[in-house]
Amino acid sequence: MKKIILTSPNFTGNVVFAYNEQGILVIYHNESDMDEKALRWLLKYLPNDVEGLKALSSKITGRLEEVPADVSFDAFWNLYDKKVNRKRSEPMFKKLTDEEKLQCVVAVKPYKRYCSNNGRGIADPEKYINQRYFETDWRNLK
Repeated sequence: MKKIILTSPNFTGNVVFAYNEQGILVIYHNESDMDEKALRWLLKYLPNDVEGLKALSSKITGRLEEVPADVSFDAFWNLYDKKVNRKRSEPMFKKLTDEEKLQCVVAVKPYKRYCSNNGRGIADPEKYINQRYFETDWRNLK
């Protein structure tokens, strides 16, 4: 299954599209806070296959990013790199919904890039999860 997440400066949250092996849309999950006009537009152009998603990418101001297939704690742990407090971090991660886990994993790279560009160290994984750092759009922060 191929999962793609849509984020945009025009709304908060994200939209997840998942496509089966044949490239057909099987999951559309909208956890965004967009106005009615934007929602109606998205539903009108809802990409029911991967080709439709490619066409959509040229019409939006947002970002489409393929999500790692593995959203397990181990995938997060390996991607995060700061190996402290695993015993406290893992139960927190497991309490997240599947969509939150997805956000948590996807936001690691932009968060680490933001910290690096601003001369900051990354937070402990426990704090990253508990303080919900994954909900911040790190790409748009200076």
